[in-house]
Formats: sequence, C-alpha cells, structure tokens
Amino acid sequence: MPPALPGFYYDAEKKKYFKIQPDHVASHESASKYSKAAVKKEAEEQRARKRRKMLEQRERKMRFIRSKLLENPLGGGWGVTRELGVVRVDSGTMVRAWAQGLQGKRIVDFRRPDEGSGAFVFDVAGGVLTFAETLRGEGDGASFVVRHVVAPAGDLGRGSWVELGAMSGCSIFDSQVTSMDISPSRVLMTTTMGGSHSACVHLTKLSEPAEWRAQHEAHMETPPHPRNIDPPPYTSDVSTIIRSQPNATFWASSPRPDPTVSDFALATTNGTVIVAESQSSWSFDRIQTFKHEASDAGPEVLAVDWLDANVLLNGCRDGTVRLWDARARGAEGTRSRVRHPSCVNHVRRLDAHRVVVAGLRRQMAAYDLRYIRTEDGRVDGVTRPHVGFPAYGNKELNGVRVGFDVCGDLVAAGTDEGGVQIFDGASGREVRVGRGRDVGRRVGGLARCLRFVEVEGGREGRGLLVAGVGGIERWAW
Repeated sequence: MPPALPGFYYDAEKKKYFKIQPDHVASHESASKYSKAAVKKEAEEQRARKRRKMLEQRERKMRFIRSKLLENPLGGGWGVTRELGVVRVDSGTMVRAWAQGLQGKRIVDFRRPDEGSGAFVFDVAGGVLTFAETLRGEGDGASFVVRHVVAPAGDLGRGSWVELGAMSGCSIFDSQVTSMDISPSRVLMTTTMGGSHSACVHLTKLSEPAEWRAQHEAHMETPPHPRNIDPPPYTSDVSTIIRSQPNATFWASSPRPDPTVSDFALATTNGTVIVAESQSSWSFDRIQTFKHEASDAGPEVLAVDWLDANVLLNGCRDGTVRLWDARARGAEGTRSRVRHPSCVNHVRRLDAHRVVVAGLRRQMAAYDLRYIRTEDGRVDGVTRPHVGFPAYGNKELNGVRVGFDVCGDLVAAGTDEGGVQIFDGASGREVRVGRGRDVGRRVGGLARCLRFVEVEGGREGRGLLVAGVGGIERWAW
C-alpha cells in the first residue's frame, strides 16, 4: 500500500493521489469522491472491514476442522467419538475396515501384456509411477522398457495418468527387470535378471520433486499448439550401468534408509552386494557371502531389507534369515537369527524388533528377533513364529513372480492362484477386501509387484498398487 500523504487521498483503482477538497468546494460529482466527508467515510468503512476480518479470523481459530485423513479408517475415521478418544478401536478393526472399503481402478495398461512385465516403483514426492513392461521379443530374447507416468495434479484418484515423454528417460534393458527402488537421496535403481546377457544395475538421479512438479504443472497448463519448449526432464542425463559377473542374477533390492548416502543392498546368487556412491561414481562396494551349515548349500540370497540404517536382513534359499551389520567387514558382522520352514521369497521389517518372512509351501510367519526359540528345541531347528499366517496361499512361485509388501501392520502378498491377499500383521488373520477377494484379479495373471502408497495430505490416505500381466491397478478409498 502506498504511504499516506497529508492532504491527499490515494485512489487504488486509478493508482493516483488526489488532493482532498473542502466539502463546499467539492460539489461537482467527479470531485465529491475526494471531499473531506467522503474520505472520512471511506476510512471508517476500511476500519469496519478490518474489524470484521479480525473477528472472522478469531472465530476460524476457535472452530474444529475435521481432517480429510480422518475419513480413512487407518487415520481414525470412526466418527466424533473416535476422534475425541472416547472409544478406543484396536488396530485389527481399523485394518479390516480399511480393506473392506477398497475400490480398484486401472491406471496403466501395458502395451504388450506379457509375463515379464510388472516391476514398478512409485515416487511419492514427485507423484510419478515408474514401471517396466515388455518391449519386444520373447523368452531370453525379450527386451524391456521403463516408462514414467504421473498423476494429474498430484491427485491419484482422479483423471487419467499422463505419460512423460522421452525427455524423462525411457530406458531399455536386454533382460527381465527384477526390482526398482528409489533411495531417500532420490536415486532410481533398476536391476535385471540376466540370461543371454549378464545382469545389470542401472542408476540415475531424479529431479528435485518440488521444482520438477511446478515446472511440469506449468507445462501442462500451456495450450498444446503454442508449446515451443520441451517438458521438464524427470531423470538426469547422466546414468550408470554396472554389469554383474557371468551367471549371476539380481533377485531383489532395498535402498538404505539414510538420506545422507545413496547405498542399495542387492540380493544375488553370490550373496548380498552393497552398491555405493563414492565421488560421483557407483561401484559394488562390498559383497557378503554367507556360510551355510549344509555342504551343498550355496550362498544365494533371494530377499533383502534394512532393519535399520546399518543392519540388513538377508533371506536365503536354505530358509535362514541372516542379520548383517553393513559397517563390519567380513563374517564377524553376520548372525543367523531365523530359520523359516521353506525357501525365503520375501523378508520385510515390521518394526524395530519384528520381521515377516514369506516363502513357498504356503509358509509365511512373523518373528520377534528378541525372542527366538525353535519348534523342537534343537539349535538348528525351525524357528517358532511370533505370529502365523495360516491363510497364506502361495505354494510354489518364487519372489520375482509374486509381489509382497508391508506397511505398518498391513501385509499384502500375491499368490500363485492370482490376485492379492491382505493380512493383519499383528494377528496373522486375512482380511476381506471390498465385496470379495478380487484385488489384483482384473489385471490378469499373477500379481507380480505390490506397493503400498500413502500420499501426505491426500484424502484417500493409504492405497495399494498392484501390477499384473495386463497393467497396474490402484486400490484405495
């Protein structure tokens, strides 16, 4: 607001100063607006508007505003009594209510449906879904392409997702993509299985989410024809590819939960590998080969996850889950804690002390690492589970072909019969989804990859992304 000058009135519409006229002089209609009486009246009206605005602000602060998140059962959507804390609802009830309200929507259709498609990762900060699908060929001769799609205006539940162009890095790989992950430092890593070509690790830096999102929305608001500039790139121009040793396979990966470093752990046929960045270059920093009791057992690790920023969970083919302190060098930093009844397909952290392990022969269980006891009392016997999952249905498919994910006390698992099962991790009970057990059924075939997604500030709260043969579905409220 321009400064007030004695004897002058500033007209905001005309953006000019006018001299205040005496009342008897300002008789003309054009000059009456700048008389002393008119200026005094305008000042009183401004003060009245200011008082009303202050009163409205005070009343607004005194009101209770219902959070959008509370409409979701996982956020406490159980009415006024739940919000006020009068009624306590256990986590199992909240999980069942959340699952019963899920509704599915197809967000991606694969251009060429194939059993090799399906690996994906969702960038929560940028709202971008990165996925792999078959490009051409079959079997060992197939090639795969990685694409990016973004939710419209950051709203996952409305509108059609928009595919980003070639400026956002559509990479092509010569073997099946087995995993995708994004580190806290915003590095996208993609691993391949290998076959006629050796397996590889592809690493690329992603754009800063806030800046990229603003540029992308501004670009989308521009009419199609006058666009003379390329869309903002989602990935950097510089990427790194690291090839494995011959006959090695990368099964799974997990980014280190530390925003100051860009380390990844890889589950491979030769043990666990740490991929680290040093002086702007990437390399296999360490390889940990686990020794097994059986003489014919190999060092193969099929699943990895970080228990914390330093301790790594390693799920092995022989059924053991081994803890490795990644700060240690050599075998002294490893310890076998759990022996699962079958080969380990997936191992995930539930909290600082509990892990959930899924394998073959319908075997899935949660273990408390503080209380390890065997079923038969023998030192090398099968570990007694803290919580069992008797309804788990996968019998014979490995972890690459069936998805698995954990979020809080929610556990989602794909099965060899198709579709997805959702469990309460605290009790081990399967929860009913929607009007029937149909999560992932419509994508066709097996649910190869699962990811829980929760967008901050979103009305829909937590959702589940499911990739099958035909495309990717999103299940949410």
